[in-house]
This record gives sequence, structure tokens and C-alpha cells, in this order.
Amino acid sequence: MKRLIIILVALMMQGCASPSVSVGLGYKLNERVNYTDDTSARETARIKIYWEHGDVTYGIDHHSQLLKGAPFNNDHEYGKTELFIDVKIL
Repeated sequence: MKRLIIILVALMMQGCASPSVSVGLGYKLNERVNYTDDTSARETARIKIYWEHGDVTYGIDHHSQLLKGAPFNNDHEYGKTELFIDVKIL
């Protein structure tokens, strides 16, 4: 993870990417909580379906664990699905 952050910062400093800041609100439709010391719990899979209108972005966002639960196995996993709306301020 530290390597990824260093690479992203280096790319931003090279002008390959420009930072942006958004603030927003969300409503969790569901959340599955499984506390574990397993390091694979840190690896997440995400999918976001969204629409943009000017500086406003809205849609649905899902997070879950990458190698836990369906379709890989029956292990318990953390997951959340939420509706969101964000406004870009930078």
C-alpha cells in the first residue's frame, strides 16, 4: 500500500494527474461486518456506478473483500453498498 501511495504522489508531482477534492453524503443500503485479523481483509474490491453533471457526482458504490465470500468461497466478508452524492470543490 505504501508503494502505491508513493507512486501516486510521484505521478501527481510529474503532472500526469491533478488532485481533486470532493465532499458528499451517502446512505448505506446495507453493511456486512466481519472483524478479522486476517491480512487479506485489507484487500478490497470496489465497483461504482455514477453520473456526473458539472461538479456534482451521484450514484451507487459497493465495497467488499477481494478474496473472501462469493464467488471464491463461503468465508464471511466485510461489505457495504451505499447511495452517494458528491460535490467537487477543487
